[in-house]
Amino acid sequence: ETLTDEIEDTIDEEKIDEVEGEIEEEEVVPVKRLGARMRGGQRKSYRIASRQQRMRQAMHAYRLTIKKALKMNKEASRDSIMKELKQILDKEVWEALDKSLLTKSQLKKAIRSSMFLKEKFTASGEFDKLKARLVAGGDMQDKTLYGNLSSPTVAQETVMFVIAVAAIERRHLATVDITGAYLECILPDDDEVIMTLDPMLTSILAVLDPTVEAKKDEKGVLYVKLKKALYGCVQSAKLWYDKLCEVLTNDGYKMNNYDPCLFNKMVDGK
Repeated sequence: ETLTDEIEDTIDEEKIDEVEGEIEEEEVVPVKRLGARMRGGQRKSYRIASRQQRMRQAMHAYRLTIKKALKMNKEASRDSIMKELKQILDKEVWEALDKSLLTKSQLKKAIRSSMFLKEKFTASGEFDKLKARLVAGGDMQDKTLYGNLSSPTVAQETVMFVIAVAAIERRHLATVDITGAYLECILPDDDEVIMTLDPMLTSILAVLDPTVEAKKDEKGVLYVKLKKALYGCVQSAKLWYDKLCEVLTNDGYKMNNYDPCLFNKMVDGK
């Protein structure tokens, strides 16, 4: 209860309005601006710009900002944010940095982060909970520094085929939800990703980890170096797929020849 009270005191409306304004200013990009000349003399077509704009609008409809979530349900929002940050600390996802010790190059390539919440409902349609997720600003990363970033998605035909076989052979089916899946993936040593946390998130984080207080800058912003993959990073999906393949293969599963997202394992000849 004491920890919850401290977090509630940390969240104030003025700080929320200030941070939310910065996020909205950065993410809502006019279509014409995207169609204008970009760095290196490259030009993006209006077709691509329109698609990006629609994607942004869809994402804003899909997830809630901290401000909106707190207005809807302050207690549930506060608990959800605390749970997400605690999970990140428990899994040692990052290392807090002192901004004064970073080089100009490191500061220039630092990416932002945003905390979003999503409403969860029961099967009957009743509100269940709010789920918070800290997302890295992967759009600020330089993709040219990476090789193959693609990760496969299971084909719908594969899912229906597995269900059909299970029904015919009267097999038992089970689903598994891996909590914080991306957070299980360790970033390579040569992949330095530096990320910032806004003053509000830094203040909440300081309640859970008081040591960050000494490392935030004069504006209350905290710089961290990612040690593990985080949602939003361009390389996270590929790292997770490689990790999953490794775990399943070590457990005796073999990748299906027709769908790289399907793994088979024979037990007692079945």
